[in-house]
Amino acid sequence: MNNTVRFASYNSTGFNQLQLANVVQHNSYFYRLASSSDVLFIQEHWLTDTQLPRLLSLLPDFAGTGISGIDESASVLKGRPYGGCAILWRDSFAHFMTPCTLKCLSRRLCGCTMKFDNEVLSPQIHNP
Repeated sequence: MNNTVRFASYNSTGFNQLQLANVVQHNSYFYRLASSSDVLFIQEHWLTDTQLPRLLSLLPDFAGTGISGIDESASVLKGRPYGGCAILWRDSFAHFMTPCTLKCLSRRLCGCTMKFDNEVLSPQIHNP
């Protein structure tokens, strides 16, 4: 493994059902960005907590963590989905990455620690 880590950030403006079904086609921007990155920060995925595993399964050689921006405690969701953030990393980096639970009430924040030579907290914050 070389000493280079390639980071990318992507504001997806929502993964709707069609995008979730077709996003890993080689011509999609998301797929091309992921294929040239080791760690991918995603904002505005618009997925609920129950849909997040689908995002994490889009790229089979990646693992990750994320949070929905949507509070599903209400019995009926109103309006369009919104918010959410995630951090995805290549499986080859799994032993360097640890998802962390950030103790706050915000559904706009997720994070992980990356331990290479030094330990680095890498927060992902969605600020609309």
